[in-house]
Amino acid sequence: MERKRTDTKEKLDQPKRQRTRIPADENGFSHSMLETATRLCMLGFTNDRLGKFFGVDSSTIDKWLENPKFKEAVQKGRDMADADVAESLYRMATGYEMEIEEPKWNSQEGFWEIVSYNKRYAPNVTAQIKWLTARRPAQWSETHKVEHDHTVTHKAVEEINMEGFTDTEQNAMFKALKNHLNASDKKR
Repeated sequence: MERKRTDTKEKLDQPKRQRTRIPADENGFSHSMLETATRLCMLGFTNDRLGKFFGVDSSTIDKWLENPKFKEAVQKGRDMADADVAESLYRMATGYEMEIEEPKWNSQEGFWEIVSYNKRYAPNVTAQIKWLTARRPAQWSETHKVEHDHTVTHKAVEEINMEGFTDTEQNAMFKALKNHLNASDKKR
């Protein structure tokens, strides 16, 4: 089959192909970006990375997210990625089996062959902890929330028999007690 050669001069004489512009709004958003945004979010793109990809600032992405279709496309991609990760984490937590194919030298026949076998992966304790702390934080969280009302109750001071103490000693005890109470009030 003979290939037809196009002369360079003929190429220059041909009109340039016009690229069809896709209509965009005042912020540069176009509906053609929806599928791309979904796929990028499936790869874990943040708003900053989406902005860099589309050549806009992250604040522009925030404006685009006001469009329900763009917001839905972004959320769909993020939800799909989260679901894949959750499924993988669940498989790691519970253990799984996988078919493995490896090359093996067949010394009797003198060639390489592909050998298939099933390999069982044991449950992973770290994945189990991550899964349970996410699904049941009240039972499995490593940090516990403690609520208190910031009130301090003082035990009632029993009556002290001051008989036998001089006025100077009594004044010294009252002063020490007063200082102690003032110090504990400042700590609150």
